[in-house]
Amino acid sequence: MNQKIGTFELELLLYLADSGPLPTRILFQEFGLPRQVGRTSVLKTLDRLMAKGFAEREEVGNLWHYRSKRSRAELEQERVQEFVQSAFGGDTRPLVQFLSGGAAINQRDLAELKSLVQKLSGGADQ
Repeated sequence: MNQKIGTFELELLLYLADSGPLPTRILFQEFGLPRQVGRTSVLKTLDRLMAKGFAEREEVGNLWHYRSKRSRAELEQERVQEFVQSAFGGDTRPLVQFLSGGAAINQRDLAELKSLVQKLSGGADQ
């Protein structure tokens, strides 16, 4: 992500990525109300996300529908890249050492990691 986004912005963006295009009323009811956040705060956050290039809106009928420009997977990958860059100067070895040295990892996550390693190595067995 070229621009930094705050925690609340990220929560709203991930919600949009998971939910698809949603009108303001539904966003407020399903996202804002459970978090005890006012409609104005949700709208201002949407405006910031659009200004930063993370979200967009489209008029459908007389309603604005908002959506994330990136999928959840893309957003998560960008966040991990930011973390690795800021925490380890871009070096992934400390993260791999952490994962291999006792971090609890379930079988599904392990299978995904193996698949990723295989893709990164051009499909060769490891």
